[in-house]
Amino acid sequence: MLDRIRVVLVETTHPANIGSAARAMKTMGLTDLVLVRPKEFPSARATWLASGANDLLENATIVDNFEDAIADCNWVVGTSARMRRLPWPLLQVRDAAEWVMQRLMSNSPEFKSKTNNLKLPTDSKKSSNEPGRIAVLFGQEARGLTNEQLRSCQLHLCIPGNEEYAVLNIASAVQVVAYELRMAWLGYQSDFLTADNVENQNVDSLQAKENINHTANRKCPTTSAFLEEAETILAADGGFERTSSELRRMPVYWVDWDEPLSTYVERENFYQHFVRVLARLGFVDPANPRQVMTRVHRFFQRACPDRVELNVMRGILTELELWLEAVPDRGSLRTKTKESNSVPDKTKNS
Repeated sequence: MLDRIRVVLVETTHPANIGSAARAMKTMGLTDLVLVRPKEFPSARATWLASGANDLLENATIVDNFEDAIADCNWVVGTSARMRRLPWPLLQVRDAAEWVMQRLMSNSPEFKSKTNNLKLPTDSKKSSNEPGRIAVLFGQEARGLTNEQLRSCQLHLCIPGNEEYAVLNIASAVQVVAYELRMAWLGYQSDFLTADNVENQNVDSLQAKENINHTANRKCPTTSAFLEEAETILAADGGFERTSSELRRMPVYWVDWDEPLSTYVERENFYQHFVRVLARLGFVDPANPRQVMTRVHRFFQRACPDRVELNVMRGILTELELWLEAVPDRGSLRTKTKESNSVPDKTKNS
């Protein structure tokens, strides 16, 4: 599961930070490293600081564009130490790690075997078996991630450091995030891999038991406890109408979804299509969109649509474009529409 988490370092200035970040990743079991326009790499200093994690550096992917680093990712998490003008979903690092695991575990064999007897509301004839992938972004040392890059994220992550001095070195930030991700993963492992079923799960028993011992007090709160509650609630009528926020999230986060989730590239193509149609309608000026498109991004990032849902939306946009091409003079049409809306409805008095 940890191999589905990608660490993306954006425009890292110092090669030593790349090496130290690779070492931090390897100590916590993360292996997927992507570098976006590093100032100096490969570098002997990066290799020296990696100190045994040279294989991560050798296998690291180097890309010129930020978009290429996350193109195939279903979810994107951005690290940020600053509050933004427009609020965005934000979690502290420990809660963010649980957020990540909740999404990755939905397609895991352990979870599916655990939920086989639950009558969850999903289409049994059609199920997406594509594993999700999550990218965690770390910005350039001096300025962090740009607003545009943060806008590509479904979630922002912060590390609650000392309020008087909360500036972390990028490798230190990677270490903290990687540690919390591993602890969340171990908590998930301990929930599903008990000493009684380790052999059946085909997992090394000593390692599994060690994981259980280390995470006895660090379990993910939404695994076995959730399943026990779900079995009770689902037996009652209207279980999904309960006010519990955890149960309201259940159909989205816990059910094996029927279609693959959309990737970053698919969502960006939709946004560009959306802007193009809004511009043709005269609703937004592409040269000066103000906060309109930022809010549109935020709305759809929260929704996290799957591929079919995005295709439906794009189909609607395409039909609207065809309609616009058939209208000879949209300006006169808009004027007539306003005039018709301003005429009093005489039928109300008749």
